[in-house]
Amino acid sequence: MALTVVRAPEAAELEGEVDAALREANGPLSKAIGWGKQQAQQAGVTCAFRKQIGHPAELMTRTAGEGQFDLLVIGRRGHSPVKHWLVGSTTDRVVDHAPCAVLIVH
Repeated sequence: MALTVVRAPEAAELEGEVDAALREANGPLSKAIGWGKQQAQQAGVTCAFRKQIGHPAELMTRTAGEGQFDLLVIGRRGHSPVKHWLVGSTTDRVVDHAPCAVLIVH
């Protein structure tokens, strides 16, 4: 399964703000998901694609637990040390709470 998580703006108070964030992210995500589907087909791999709204680390670890996955593969962007200290890292949270092994791709 390929899971894409769109994080709603922290200060979003109105439904319209969440919708606007989704529309903004949808273009690049659709392109990336289309590429992923094409790569899976060419490799002969069956893959379900899912897009959700919420907190990335929480949704990834919950989905892995519910689906009883053996491995999570996650990319790491790399924040500056100051930003990492202030906001943390989705990758770190996934590693800390995942119910299975995690492979980090740099």
